[in-house]
Amino acid sequence: MKPIKFIVLIAATLTTAWQLHAQNWEIINPGYIYNFQYSDSEYYLSNSLWTDSVEVQGNDSLLYLSRRAVRDSIYLLANQPHFLQRKVLVTDSLVHFYDTASYVIKRKFDVGTSWLFDTTNNITASCTGKYSGLTFGNADSIKVITLSNTDTILLSKNYGILQFPDFGSGERYSLKGIDNLQIGECSPKFADFFTFEVGDVFVYKKHYQDPECIYEGFEKYIIMQVLSLQDTLSYQVSKETWYMQFQPCWGFNLSGYHTDTTVINYSSDDYLISNYYNNQLIANYDSDLIWAFVPSGNGSYYCQAKSYLDDLGIITKSIGSSEEWWLENTVFEESTIQDLLNPTSATGPNVYIQKVKKGIGVYEDFFGMFETGRSTELIAWQTQTSSFGNLDTLPEWWYSNPEIESKSISIYPNPSNGEVHISGLMYSPYHLSLFDISGKHILERQIESNETTIQLDGIRDGVYILVLRNQRETIRKRLIIRKD
Repeated sequence: MKPIKFIVLIAATLTTAWQLHAQNWEIINPGYIYNFQYSDSEYYLSNSLWTDSVEVQGNDSLLYLSRRAVRDSIYLLANQPHFLQRKVLVTDSLVHFYDTASYVIKRKFDVGTSWLFDTTNNITASCTGKYSGLTFGNADSIKVITLSNTDTILLSKNYGILQFPDFGSGERYSLKGIDNLQIGECSPKFADFFTFEVGDVFVYKKHYQDPECIYEGFEKYIIMQVLSLQDTLSYQVSKETWYMQFQPCWGFNLSGYHTDTTVINYSSDDYLISNYYNNQLIANYDSDLIWAFVPSGNGSYYCQAKSYLDDLGIITKSIGSSEEWWLENTVFEESTIQDLLNPTSATGPNVYIQKVKKGIGVYEDFFGMFETGRSTELIAWQTQTSSFGNLDTLPEWWYSNPEIESKSISIYPNPSNGEVHISGLMYSPYHLSLFDISGKHILERQIESNETTIQLDGIRDGVYILVLRNQRETIRKRLIIRKD
Protein backbone atom coordinates (compact mmCIF):
# COMPACT_ATOMS: atom_id res chain seq x y z
CA MET A 1 0.00 0.00 0.00
CA LYS A 2 1.28 3.45 -0.91
CA PRO A 3 0.39 6.86 0.54
CA ILE A 4 -1.45 8.74 -2.17
CA LYS A 5 -0.38 12.29 -1.31
CA PHE A 6 3.31 11.86 -2.19
CA ILE A 7 2.57 10.06 -5.44
CA VAL A 8 -0.02 12.63 -6.51
CA LEU A 9 2.59 15.37 -6.03
CA ILE A 10 4.85 13.53 -8.47
CA ALA A 11 1.92 13.05 -10.85
CA ALA A 12 1.09 16.75 -10.76
CA THR A 13 4.68 17.68 -11.62
CA LEU A 14 4.82 15.27 -14.54
CA THR A 15 1.41 16.37 -15.75
CA THR A 16 2.71 19.90 -16.19
CA ALA A 17 5.58 18.63 -18.33
CA TRP A 18 3.25 16.39 -20.34
CA GLN A 19 0.88 19.24 -21.11
CA LEU A 20 3.66 21.01 -22.99
CA HIS A 21 3.45 18.18 -25.53
CA ALA A 22 -0.27 17.45 -25.27
CA GLN A 23 -0.85 18.43 -28.90
CA ASN A 24 1.95 16.34 -30.34
CA TRP A 25 0.83 12.72 -30.75
CA GLU A 26 1.02 11.85 -27.05
CA ILE A 27 -0.73 8.50 -26.61
CA ILE A 28 -1.78 9.10 -23.00
CA ASN A 29 -1.72 12.25 -20.86
CA PRO A 30 -1.54 11.65 -17.07
CA GLY A 31 -3.47 14.85 -16.41
CA TYR A 32 -6.58 13.79 -18.34
CA ILE A 33 -9.64 11.77 -17.36
CA TYR A 34 -10.68 9.90 -20.51
CA ASN A 35 -14.27 8.73 -21.00
CA PHE A 36 -14.77 5.74 -23.30
CA GLN A 37 -17.88 3.93 -24.47
CA TYR A 38 -17.94 0.25 -25.32
CA SER A 39 -19.66 -0.37 -28.66
CA ASP A 40 -21.94 -3.06 -27.23
CA SER A 41 -22.69 -1.39 -23.89
CA GLU A 42 -25.92 -0.07 -22.41
CA TYR A 43 -23.92 2.31 -20.26
CA TYR A 44 -23.66 5.99 -20.99
CA LEU A 45 -19.89 6.03 -20.44
CA SER A 46 -18.66 2.49 -19.96
CA ASN A 47 -15.05 3.23 -18.95
CA SER A 48 -13.42 6.26 -17.35
CA LEU A 49 -9.62 6.04 -17.28
CA TRP A 50 -7.17 8.32 -15.54
CA THR A 51 -3.67 8.23 -14.09
CA ASP A 52 -3.91 8.24 -10.32
CA SER A 53 -0.16 8.07 -9.67
CA VAL A 54 3.18 8.17 -11.46
CA GLU A 55 6.53 6.64 -10.54
CA VAL A 56 9.75 7.96 -12.07
CA GLN A 57 12.09 5.16 -13.15
CA GLY A 58 15.24 6.85 -14.43
CA ASN A 59 14.30 8.50 -17.73
CA ASP A 60 11.04 6.55 -17.92
CA SER A 61 7.67 7.02 -16.22
CA LEU A 62 5.34 4.34 -14.86
CA LEU A 63 1.66 5.35 -14.84
CA TYR A 64 -0.94 3.55 -12.71
CA LEU A 65 -4.39 3.63 -14.29
CA SER A 66 -7.51 4.28 -12.20
CA ARG A 67 -6.54 2.74 -8.90
CA ARG A 68 -10.02 2.73 -7.48
CA ALA A 69 -10.59 1.98 -3.81
CA VAL A 70 -9.03 4.63 -1.56
CA ARG A 71 -9.52 5.37 2.13
CA ASP A 72 -7.65 7.79 4.38
CA SER A 73 -5.14 8.48 1.57
CA ILE A 74 -4.12 4.81 1.45
CA TYR A 75 -4.80 2.42 -1.43
CA LEU A 76 -6.88 -0.48 -0.18
CA LEU A 77 -6.83 -2.40 -3.43
CA ALA A 78 -4.34 -2.40 -6.27
CA ASN A 79 -5.40 -1.52 -9.79
CA GLN A 80 -8.03 -3.72 -11.43
CA PRO A 81 -7.48 -4.55 -15.12
CA HIS A 82 -8.86 -2.16 -17.77
CA PHE A 83 -8.84 -2.58 -21.50
CA LEU A 84 -5.64 -0.49 -21.38
CA GLN A 85 -4.39 -2.63 -18.48
CA ARG A 86 -3.24 -1.56 -15.01
CA LYS A 87 0.15 0.00 -15.72
CA VAL A 88 1.63 2.08 -18.52
CA LEU A 89 5.38 2.40 -18.98
CA VAL A 90 6.29 5.49 -21.02
CA THR A 91 9.79 5.63 -22.51
CA ASP A 92 11.36 7.85 -25.16
CA SER A 93 10.43 5.47 -27.94
CA LEU A 94 7.29 3.59 -26.87
CA VAL A 95 4.29 3.26 -24.59
CA HIS A 96 3.90 -0.19 -23.01
CA PHE A 97 0.47 -1.10 -21.60
CA TYR A 98 0.79 -4.16 -19.35
CA ASP A 99 -0.48 -6.16 -16.36
CA THR A 100 -2.26 -8.34 -17.19
CA ALA A 101 -2.02 -8.30 -21.03
CA SER A 102 0.87 -6.60 -22.85
CA TYR A 103 0.51 -4.06 -25.70
CA VAL A 104 3.10 -1.73 -27.22
CA ILE A 105 2.53 1.43 -29.28
CA LYS A 106 5.43 3.43 -30.66
CA ARG A 107 5.52 7.11 -29.70
CA LYS A 108 6.97 8.30 -33.00
CA PHE A 109 6.02 6.64 -36.28
CA ASP A 110 4.90 7.46 -39.81
CA VAL A 111 2.74 5.74 -42.38
CA GLY A 112 4.39 2.44 -43.27
CA THR A 113 6.05 1.89 -39.86
CA SER A 114 5.54 -1.59 -38.34
CA TRP A 115 6.32 -3.09 -34.91
CA LEU A 116 5.42 -5.96 -32.60
CA PHE A 117 2.25 -4.90 -30.78
CA ASP A 118 1.40 -7.99 -28.66
CA THR A 119 4.32 -10.27 -27.79
CA THR A 120 2.07 -12.88 -26.14
CA ASN A 121 -0.12 -13.44 -29.19
CA ASN A 122 2.46 -12.37 -31.79
CA ILE A 123 0.25 -9.57 -33.16
CA THR A 124 2.03 -6.94 -35.23
CA ALA A 125 0.97 -3.34 -35.87
CA SER A 126 1.36 -1.15 -38.95
CA CYS A 127 0.48 2.48 -39.56
CA THR A 128 -1.63 2.18 -42.70
CA GLY A 129 -2.98 5.69 -43.01
CA LYS A 130 -3.15 9.26 -41.80
CA TYR A 131 -5.89 11.81 -42.42
CA SER A 132 -7.19 15.17 -41.28
CA GLY A 133 -10.58 15.59 -39.66
CA LEU A 134 -12.53 17.00 -36.72
CA THR A 135 -12.35 15.55 -33.21
CA PHE A 136 -14.77 17.05 -30.69
CA GLY A 137 -15.32 19.82 -33.23
CA ASN A 138 -11.63 20.74 -33.40
CA ALA A 139 -9.22 20.31 -36.33
CA ASP A 140 -7.17 17.19 -35.81
CA SER A 141 -4.86 14.69 -37.49
CA ILE A 142 -5.55 10.96 -37.08
CA LYS A 143 -3.32 7.94 -37.66
CA VAL A 144 -4.75 4.50 -38.49
CA ILE A 145 -2.97 1.53 -36.89
CA THR A 146 -3.94 -1.81 -38.45
CA LEU A 147 -3.16 -4.96 -36.46
CA SER A 148 -2.29 -8.32 -38.02
CA ASN A 149 -5.49 -9.80 -36.52
CA THR A 150 -7.46 -7.17 -38.59
CA ASP A 151 -8.39 -5.01 -35.54
CA THR A 152 -7.86 -1.24 -35.78
CA ILE A 153 -6.57 1.46 -33.44
CA LEU A 154 -7.16 5.17 -34.14
CA LEU A 155 -4.71 7.68 -32.68
CA SER A 156 -5.38 11.43 -32.47
CA LYS A 157 -2.64 14.03 -32.55
CA ASN A 158 -4.56 16.15 -30.02
CA TYR A 159 -6.24 13.62 -27.74
CA GLY A 160 -4.43 10.26 -27.88
CA ILE A 161 -6.31 6.99 -28.37
CA LEU A 162 -9.66 7.51 -30.13
CA GLN A 163 -10.49 3.85 -30.72
CA PHE A 164 -9.17 0.61 -29.22
CA PRO A 165 -10.32 -2.96 -29.93
CA ASP A 166 -11.82 -5.46 -27.50
CA PHE A 167 -9.80 -8.39 -28.77
CA GLY A 168 -11.72 -11.44 -29.92
CA SER A 169 -15.19 -9.88 -29.71
CA GLY A 170 -15.28 -7.59 -32.73
CA GLU A 171 -16.32 -4.72 -30.42
CA ARG A 172 -14.34 -1.58 -29.61
CA TYR A 173 -13.85 1.22 -27.10
CA SER A 174 -14.35 4.76 -28.45
CA LEU A 175 -13.24 7.98 -26.80
CA LYS A 176 -16.32 10.11 -26.05
CA GLY A 177 -14.88 12.94 -23.98
CA ILE A 178 -12.18 14.26 -21.64
CA ASP A 179 -13.32 15.67 -18.31
CA ASN A 180 -10.37 17.98 -17.64
CA LEU A 181 -10.75 19.68 -21.02
CA GLN A 182 -14.56 19.79 -20.78
CA ILE A 183 -14.90 18.43 -24.29
CA GLY A 184 -17.20 15.74 -25.61
CA GLU A 185 -19.18 13.65 -23.13
CA CYS A 186 -17.98 14.39 -19.59
CA SER A 187 -18.88 12.40 -16.52
CA PRO A 188 -21.64 14.36 -14.70
CA LYS A 189 -20.93 15.32 -11.10
CA PHE A 190 -22.92 16.28 -8.01
CA ALA A 191 -24.10 19.70 -9.22
CA ASP A 192 -25.37 18.20 -12.50
CA PHE A 193 -27.71 15.90 -10.58
CA PHE A 194 -28.99 18.25 -7.86
CA THR A 195 -29.29 21.66 -9.53
CA PHE A 196 -33.02 22.49 -9.75
CA GLU A 197 -35.03 25.49 -10.91
CA VAL A 198 -37.93 27.39 -9.39
CA GLY A 199 -41.18 25.60 -10.21
CA ASP A 200 -39.69 22.08 -10.40
CA VAL A 201 -41.96 19.51 -8.72
CA PHE A 202 -40.99 16.13 -7.24
CA VAL A 203 -43.21 13.43 -5.69
CA TYR A 204 -41.60 10.71 -3.54
CA LYS A 205 -42.96 7.47 -2.15
CA LYS A 206 -41.56 6.66 1.29
CA HIS A 207 -41.49 3.51 3.40
CA TYR A 208 -40.01 2.70 6.80
CA GLN A 209 -40.17 -0.33 9.01
CA ASP A 210 -38.51 -1.78 12.09
CA PRO A 211 -39.84 -4.02 14.89
CA GLU A 212 -41.54 -1.01 16.53
CA CYS A 213 -42.84 0.98 13.58
CA ILE A 214 -44.20 0.63 10.05
CA TYR A 215 -45.39 3.57 7.98
CA GLU A 216 -45.71 4.69 4.37
CA GLY A 217 -45.99 8.13 2.92
CA PHE A 218 -46.00 10.38 -0.10
CA GLU A 219 -44.05 13.66 -0.13
CA LYS A 220 -44.47 16.42 -2.70
CA TYR A 221 -41.86 19.16 -3.09
CA ILE A 222 -42.19 22.33 -5.16
CA ILE A 223 -39.02 24.41 -5.54
CA MET A 224 -39.96 27.94 -4.46
CA GLN A 225 -36.54 29.63 -4.26
CA VAL A 226 -32.91 28.80 -5.00
CA LEU A 227 -30.92 29.78 -1.88
CA SER A 228 -27.41 28.54 -2.66
CA LEU A 229 -25.53 26.84 -5.48
CA GLN A 230 -22.23 26.45 -3.63
CA ASP A 231 -20.78 23.18 -2.25
CA THR A 232 -24.15 22.57 -0.58
CA LEU A 233 -27.17 23.18 -2.81
CA SER A 234 -30.01 24.77 -0.82
CA TYR A 235 -33.62 25.31 -1.83
CA GLN A 236 -36.72 26.70 -0.18
CA VAL A 237 -39.58 24.32 -0.94
CA SER A 238 -43.29 24.00 -0.43
CA LYS A 239 -43.78 20.55 1.08
CA GLU A 240 -46.90 18.41 1.32
CA THR A 241 -46.92 15.02 3.04
CA TRP A 242 -49.43 12.19 3.23
CA TYR A 243 -48.58 9.50 5.82
CA MET A 244 -50.28 6.33 6.99
CA GLN A 245 -49.08 4.45 10.06
CA PHE A 246 -49.66 0.69 9.94
CA GLN A 247 -48.08 -0.14 13.29
CA PRO A 248 -47.56 1.97 16.44
CA CYS A 249 -44.45 4.11 16.08
CA TRP A 250 -42.80 4.73 19.46
CA GLY A 251 -46.07 6.13 20.87
CA PHE A 252 -46.52 8.79 18.15
CA ASN A 253 -49.30 9.15 15.60
CA LEU A 254 -47.66 9.78 12.21
CA SER A 255 -50.78 9.44 10.06
CA GLY A 256 -52.30 12.41 8.31
CA TYR A 257 -51.77 15.23 5.84
CA HIS A 258 -49.36 18.11 6.48
CA THR A 259 -48.16 21.19 4.62
CA ASP A 260 -45.06 23.20 5.33
CA THR A 261 -42.47 25.52 3.83
CA THR A 262 -38.96 24.37 4.57
CA VAL A 263 -35.37 24.40 3.37
CA ILE A 264 -33.74 21.29 1.91
CA ASN A 265 -29.99 20.92 1.49
CA TYR A 266 -28.07 18.60 -0.82
CA SER A 267 -24.40 17.94 -0.08
CA SER A 268 -21.93 16.00 -2.20
CA ASP A 269 -20.86 14.20 0.99
CA ASP A 270 -24.39 12.79 1.34
CA TYR A 271 -24.56 11.70 -2.31
CA LEU A 272 -21.03 10.51 -3.03
CA ILE A 273 -22.21 8.31 -5.88
CA SER A 274 -22.92 11.42 -7.97
CA ASN A 275 -19.17 12.11 -8.18
CA TYR A 276 -18.05 8.56 -8.96
CA TYR A 277 -16.97 7.49 -12.43
CA ASN A 278 -18.51 4.59 -14.27
CA ASN A 279 -17.12 1.22 -13.13
CA GLN A 280 -15.40 2.88 -10.15
CA LEU A 281 -15.16 0.55 -7.15
CA ILE A 282 -16.12 1.79 -3.69
CA ALA A 283 -14.97 0.01 -0.55
CA ASN A 284 -17.80 -0.88 1.83
CA TYR A 285 -16.17 1.00 4.69
CA ASP A 286 -15.06 3.94 2.58
CA SER A 287 -18.50 5.53 2.76
CA ASP A 288 -21.51 5.40 5.05
CA LEU A 289 -23.56 4.74 1.92
CA ILE A 290 -22.09 1.30 1.47
CA TRP A 291 -21.90 -0.01 5.04
CA ALA A 292 -24.71 -2.45 4.27
CA PHE A 293 -22.16 -4.54 2.40
CA VAL A 294 -20.74 -6.20 5.51
CA PRO A 295 -17.17 -7.52 5.22
CA SER A 296 -16.74 -11.24 5.83
CA GLY A 297 -13.78 -13.05 7.31
CA ASN A 298 -12.28 -13.46 3.82
CA GLY A 299 -11.83 -9.78 3.12
CA SER A 300 -13.72 -6.62 2.22
CA TYR A 301 -16.62 -6.01 -0.14
CA TYR A 302 -16.76 -3.42 -2.89
CA CYS A 303 -19.62 -2.14 -5.00
CA GLN A 304 -19.35 -0.63 -8.46
CA ALA A 305 -20.80 2.62 -9.76
CA LYS A 306 -22.71 2.43 -13.05
CA SER A 307 -23.67 5.25 -15.44
CA TYR A 308 -26.28 4.81 -18.16
CA LEU A 309 -29.14 6.47 -20.03
CA ASP A 310 -32.62 5.52 -18.79
CA ASP A 311 -35.67 4.97 -21.00
CA LEU A 312 -36.24 8.74 -21.11
CA GLY A 313 -32.65 9.42 -22.16
CA ILE A 314 -31.72 10.86 -18.74
CA ILE A 315 -28.21 10.22 -17.42
CA THR A 316 -28.43 7.95 -14.37
CA LYS A 317 -25.83 6.76 -11.87
CA SER A 318 -26.46 3.81 -9.59
CA ILE A 319 -25.00 1.50 -6.99
CA GLY A 320 -26.62 -1.88 -6.46
CA SER A 321 -29.69 -3.18 -8.29
CA SER A 322 -33.38 -2.63 -7.62
CA GLU A 323 -34.58 -5.88 -9.19
CA GLU A 324 -33.51 -9.29 -7.93
CA TRP A 325 -30.35 -7.81 -6.45
CA TRP A 326 -29.44 -11.14 -4.85
CA LEU A 327 -29.02 -12.70 -8.31
CA GLU A 328 -26.86 -9.98 -9.82
CA ASN A 329 -23.11 -9.53 -9.51
CA THR A 330 -23.24 -5.96 -8.24
CA VAL A 331 -20.88 -6.57 -5.31
CA PHE A 332 -17.31 -7.85 -5.32
CA GLU A 333 -15.12 -9.38 -2.66
CA GLU A 334 -11.37 -9.72 -2.41
CA SER A 335 -10.02 -12.93 -3.83
CA THR A 336 -7.49 -15.13 -2.07
CA ILE A 337 -5.31 -14.21 -5.05
CA GLN A 338 -3.77 -10.83 -4.28
CA ASP A 339 -5.27 -7.76 -5.96
CA LEU A 340 -8.14 -9.60 -7.64
CA LEU A 341 -11.88 -9.32 -7.06
CA ASN A 342 -14.56 -11.95 -7.45
CA PRO A 343 -18.25 -11.19 -8.16
CA THR A 344 -20.48 -12.07 -5.21
CA SER A 345 -23.80 -11.07 -3.69
CA ALA A 346 -24.55 -8.85 -0.72
CA THR A 347 -24.17 -10.87 2.49
CA GLY A 348 -27.28 -12.03 4.30
CA PRO A 349 -30.31 -9.76 3.99
CA ASN A 350 -28.28 -6.55 3.83
CA VAL A 351 -28.39 -4.44 0.69
CA TYR A 352 -28.03 -0.81 -0.32
CA ILE A 353 -29.33 0.71 -3.54
CA GLN A 354 -28.96 4.31 -4.63
CA LYS A 355 -29.79 5.96 -7.96
CA VAL A 356 -29.51 9.60 -8.98
CA LYS A 357 -30.65 11.22 -12.22
CA LYS A 358 -29.26 14.32 -13.87
CA GLY A 359 -31.38 17.38 -13.10
CA ILE A 360 -33.76 15.27 -11.00
CA GLY A 361 -31.69 14.19 -8.00
CA VAL A 362 -32.49 11.12 -5.93
CA TYR A 363 -34.49 8.58 -7.91
CA GLU A 364 -34.15 5.60 -5.60
CA ASP A 365 -32.62 5.19 -2.15
CA PHE A 366 -33.07 1.85 -0.41
CA PHE A 367 -31.47 0.25 2.61
CA GLY A 368 -32.45 -3.11 4.08
CA MET A 369 -30.95 -4.91 7.06
CA PHE A 370 -32.64 -7.82 8.83
CA GLU A 371 -36.03 -6.49 10.11
CA THR A 372 -35.23 -2.87 9.37
CA GLY A 373 -35.65 -1.10 6.06
CA ARG A 374 -36.22 2.31 4.57
CA SER A 375 -36.81 3.45 1.02
CA THR A 376 -37.37 6.58 -1.02
CA GLU A 377 -38.60 6.32 -4.61
CA LEU A 378 -39.25 9.21 -6.99
CA ILE A 379 -42.57 8.34 -8.66
CA ALA A 380 -43.35 11.59 -10.49
CA TRP A 381 -41.62 14.82 -11.42
CA GLN A 382 -41.94 17.88 -13.60
CA THR A 383 -38.88 20.01 -14.37
CA GLN A 384 -37.98 22.52 -17.06
CA THR A 385 -36.52 19.71 -19.21
CA SER A 386 -38.51 16.53 -18.46
CA SER A 387 -41.59 15.14 -16.75
CA PHE A 388 -42.82 11.73 -15.64
CA GLY A 389 -45.82 10.28 -13.81
CA ASN A 390 -48.90 11.87 -12.25
CA LEU A 391 -48.06 14.62 -9.78
CA ASP A 392 -51.44 14.19 -8.05
CA THR A 393 -51.36 10.41 -7.58
CA LEU A 394 -51.87 9.23 -4.00
CA PRO A 395 -51.67 5.67 -2.65
CA GLU A 396 -54.69 3.40 -2.35
CA TRP A 397 -54.32 3.27 1.43
CA TRP A 398 -55.20 6.97 1.58
CA TYR A 399 -58.74 6.02 0.57
CA SER A 400 -59.17 2.37 1.52
CA ASN A 401 -57.69 2.17 5.03
CA PRO A 402 -59.79 2.82 8.14
CA GLU A 403 -60.66 6.43 8.77
CA ILE A 404 -59.01 8.35 11.57
CA GLU A 405 -61.91 9.21 13.84
CA SER A 406 -62.35 11.43 16.89
CA LYS A 407 -64.80 10.84 19.75
CA SER A 408 -65.49 14.55 20.08
CA ILE A 409 -65.71 15.74 16.48
CA SER A 410 -68.88 15.33 14.40
CA ILE A 411 -69.01 15.79 10.62
CA TYR A 412 -72.54 15.74 9.16
CA PRO A 413 -74.56 15.18 7.08
CA ASN A 414 -72.69 12.44 5.21
CA PRO A 415 -73.66 12.04 2.39
CA SER A 416 -73.90 15.81 2.02
CA ASN A 417 -75.99 17.85 -0.39
CA GLY A 418 -73.35 20.59 -0.55
CA GLU A 419 -73.20 21.78 3.05
CA VAL A 420 -71.16 20.15 5.81
CA HIS A 421 -71.35 20.95 9.54
CA ILE A 422 -68.37 20.28 11.77
CA SER A 423 -68.64 20.50 15.56
CA GLY A 424 -66.73 19.38 18.65
CA LEU A 425 -63.42 20.94 17.62
CA MET A 426 -61.82 20.94 21.07
CA TYR A 427 -58.29 21.98 20.08
CA SER A 428 -58.85 24.83 17.62
CA PRO A 429 -57.47 26.13 15.38
CA TYR A 430 -57.61 23.37 12.74
CA HIS A 431 -56.48 23.29 9.13
CA LEU A 432 -59.11 21.71 6.85
CA SER A 433 -58.22 20.12 3.50
CA LEU A 434 -60.51 18.38 1.00
CA PHE A 435 -59.13 15.99 -1.67
CA ASP A 436 -60.79 14.11 -4.48
CA ILE A 437 -60.02 10.42 -5.02
CA SER A 438 -57.03 11.23 -7.27
CA GLY A 439 -55.42 13.25 -4.46
CA LYS A 440 -56.08 16.64 -6.03
CA HIS A 441 -56.65 19.55 -3.66
CA ILE A 442 -60.21 20.80 -3.84
CA LEU A 443 -60.56 23.06 -0.84
CA GLU A 444 -58.59 24.45 2.09
CA ARG A 445 -59.84 26.38 5.13
CA GLN A 446 -58.51 27.57 8.46
CA ILE A 447 -61.01 26.93 11.29
CA GLU A 448 -60.61 29.10 14.38
CA SER A 449 -63.79 28.17 16.33
CA ASN A 450 -65.17 25.00 17.92
CA GLU A 451 -67.65 24.49 15.10
CA THR A 452 -68.16 25.62 11.52
CA THR A 453 -70.17 25.09 8.35
CA ILE A 454 -68.46 24.50 4.99
CA GLN A 455 -70.28 25.29 1.74
CA LEU A 456 -69.49 22.86 -1.09
CA ASP A 457 -71.89 24.20 -3.75
CA GLY A 458 -69.32 24.30 -6.56
CA ILE A 459 -68.03 20.78 -6.00
CA ARG A 460 -69.21 17.84 -8.10
CA ASP A 461 -70.87 14.73 -6.70
CA GLY A 462 -68.41 12.05 -5.66
CA VAL A 463 -66.26 10.59 -2.91
CA TYR A 464 -63.78 12.88 -1.15
CA ILE A 465 -61.30 12.79 1.72
CA LEU A 466 -61.72 15.49 4.39
CA VAL A 467 -58.70 16.05 6.63
CA LEU A 468 -58.62 18.14 9.81
CA ARG A 469 -55.29 18.62 11.53
CA ASN A 470 -53.42 20.70 14.06
CA GLN A 471 -50.47 20.13 16.36
CA ARG A 472 -52.54 17.89 18.63
CA GLU A 473 -54.32 15.55 16.22
CA THR A 474 -55.18 14.61 12.64
CA ILE A 475 -58.74 13.57 11.68
CA ARG A 476 -59.42 11.89 8.33
CA LYS A 477 -62.95 11.21 7.07
CA ARG A 478 -64.43 9.94 3.83
CA LEU A 479 -67.10 12.37 2.65
CA ILE A 480 -69.75 11.67 0.01
CA ILE A 481 -71.30 14.60 -1.86
CA ARG A 482 -74.65 13.85 -3.47
CA LYS A 483 -76.76 16.87 -4.46
CA ASP A 484 -79.66 15.21 -6.29
